[in-house]
Amino acid sequence: MGPAAVIRTGRAEVNPAITAADLVREGVDPEERELLVRLRIRSTAVLPLTARGVVLGALALAMGP
Repeated sequence: MGPAAVIRTGRAEVNPAITAADLVREGVDPEERELLVRLRIRSTAVLPLTARGVVLGALALAMGP
């Protein structure tokens, strides 16, 4: 899950609805969970950045209210 997995697999991850329970289940660090809750992040997308068929990195987008 997250940028490392997207870079490794080349497949986008889209999470249209994120809950506090999702963050706990995925093992998100408590400090990071607190920050995400305070920022009211509701959905995310992590997209591979590719050139000539090679994944060079990932772009992470987070959406809130």
